[in-house]
Amino acid sequence: MKQTVVLFAAVALIATVASAQTTSANIVGYSKITATPGQLTLVALNFTASASSLNDLFGDLASGSSIHVWNKSTGSYVTSNKGRAGFSPNTELSLGDAFWVEAAGSSPVDIILPGEVNNAATNSATINVGIDATGYYYPVSTAFGDTDLAAALPSGSTVHFWDADNGVYQTYNKGRAGWGAGASKQIDVSEGFWIEAAAGLDWQEVRPF
Repeated sequence: MKQTVVLFAAVALIATVASAQTTSANIVGYSKITATPGQLTLVALNFTASASSLNDLFGDLASGSSIHVWNKSTGSYVTSNKGRAGFSPNTELSLGDAFWVEAAGSSPVDIILPGEVNNAATNSATINVGIDATGYYYPVSTAFGDTDLAAALPSGSTVHFWDADNGVYQTYNKGRAGWGAGASKQIDVSEGFWIEAAAGLDWQEVRPF
């Protein structure tokens, strides 16, 4: 899966009812993924999209395509299939959601995922015991070992990264000495991955920029 990220800084000036002005900085941009027919792609939404339904984000996919969204609350998939009227169900995606893209057709399709960057100083997410699919929550390419998640996961935990080109997982385990080769594994922008946590935890990821 080829991935590209572009960020734009936008400053919004908001007038209060008292006629005072407050300045808030927003960062907006987009990432680009390539969905290849016959090849499953594990994607995560790293932006807060203003229009976040499957039809909004994946309308360019051919009829017969499917999106399999991992529901963190239920620990199961919600599968949407695209017909002539669009995706059904037309699932809404949220920041950090992970999902498989199963493209139909005969040619690769470039998909643009636009939105606003998570600008919170720290992002909080719940990691359930067992297996869960997620994204990094920030549109930044980073080594897994440099994340707060890697440090917080207890010994005995496992992460699985999907190698779309070869159709296999790259799996790394955390032992007493840490993650080993997994520490240098790069999390690409818009890449989803699986966490197999030895114990549940409150994931606190400090903004990497």
